[in-house]
Amino acid sequence: MNLSIPMDYPYHPPKGKNIAAASFDGSFEKLNANISLEHAVWDDTLARSGSHSILLAQKGDTLQMQNIPVEEGAWYVVTGYMYLPSLPADVVRYYVEFMYNDQSVDIPNYPVVSVFKAKSWEPFVLPVYIKKDANITDIRLVFRNTGVPKSALPHASGVWLDDIEVHKVGSSAKLFGLEAPSQKRDFNGTLVRVDALGNFSLRDGDGYKPFMPVIIYPGGNMSRWDKYREKGFNTIICNSLKEAQKAVALGMHWIWSLYDYGIYEGDKAGYARFEREYRQMRRDMPELFEKLLWFYWDNERYRLYDSVKHFSDTIKKLDVDAQGRRYRPFLMQLDFATANPHYVNEREALVDLQGLYANPMVFEDNDPQNYQGVEFKGNYDGEFANFAIFDHIPGVTIPKTVFVINSPFGDKHLANTIFAAFARGGKAFAYWKDGGSQPAVETKPWWRDFNRTTRKMCRRVLQSSTTLHKNVWPSGTTALSSWI
Repeated sequence: MNLSIPMDYPYHPPKGKNIAAASFDGSFEKLNANISLEHAVWDDTLARSGSHSILLAQKGDTLQMQNIPVEEGAWYVVTGYMYLPSLPADVVRYYVEFMYNDQSVDIPNYPVVSVFKAKSWEPFVLPVYIKKDANITDIRLVFRNTGVPKSALPHASGVWLDDIEVHKVGSSAKLFGLEAPSQKRDFNGTLVRVDALGNFSLRDGDGYKPFMPVIIYPGGNMSRWDKYREKGFNTIICNSLKEAQKAVALGMHWIWSLYDYGIYEGDKAGYARFEREYRQMRRDMPELFEKLLWFYWDNERYRLYDSVKHFSDTIKKLDVDAQGRRYRPFLMQLDFATANPHYVNEREALVDLQGLYANPMVFEDNDPQNYQGVEFKGNYDGEFANFAIFDHIPGVTIPKTVFVINSPFGDKHLANTIFAAFARGGKAFAYWKDGGSQPAVETKPWWRDFNRTTRKMCRRVLQSSTTLHKNVWPSGTTALSSWI
């Protein structure tokens, strides 16, 4: 599949006053005590620069770079280049380990790194924030080949890495050398549309009206769902048609989660059940059909491929009008933006939209310039740096849209975190979750005034649209009665 997407490679090496000189040189022209290879190969058959690179030829092969000095309370960026012989490809995980006296202090994240285009050296950019008061003196970087994703498609193993550098940067607000955003494409569904910035609009008669999804991952007791609507939530994640009926009866929209249909296990019975229930909904439940916003994959397992491809192909076959035009998108929630090319690349476009996490952590890197006048006295999450980096990943053409805040991390500064995420380009909000493994939502400190927060967030997002329509929320929703 050739997507015919222009490749502009907007990455430029860090430079200027905001970027410090590299504190680690990963040109791999020479190996030293700071570089160790576990089954990986110092390779002279392929290199981006010079004459050598590192080859992670198969599952378990690991490149480790250690004794990289850092300062607490500072931002760093890891830049490098990756080469893949074909797509789909081996999955590479990246780890940053905080160290003190050769002892591990923490491993804060472990994203997947992938590329859009095979047979070409492509850049990757990874932000790192060094926590304060944790006795961190240096970091260890690890790139590990975790194997080929489950897929019937032909593939070639092996990943080459070259020109890895670590730079200290002056602020997470900077784009770390990323100057021009990569081109994004609209999703022009006949029921749900999403522009290149991630703004939603829904069909309204002969036209479309802006819509701001405020989403909740619900508890198992559906008798509580009216509380969500009262506080301003307008959309519910649903695992079945029964749950969707409850949401629609309350005047809300719904999102169809694929979790219970075997998307993780490749369950053929789950595939068949999903297709059967979709046909039933379309034939017998017109209200559910109209109120469905998108299909949802809450991805936590990056080595899957054939299962999500099966669902993607099924959705593209079934969820279309008489002219073959799609009704609504397929959205994937990713922990880190760098994995996106693994599912949307020159060979396959398995999903249409991207969601991101935005969990508040204790940083002191306030950035009023980028909050556009929003008062924000807390601290924002390092993944907001991923928000910015996502827009510049070469070849990534799908917009970011929904950001998720996980309970209990959002308790203290939930509203601040929400508006910080909007300032970074988020267009819809989801809260995980009410009940189950988490406390009941009404016990949260932010719950009492959340309808005020929903008014503010919807006003900010919807006023950025060309026209502000009434009835963006379900009719009768009191949470917005003061401004629509």
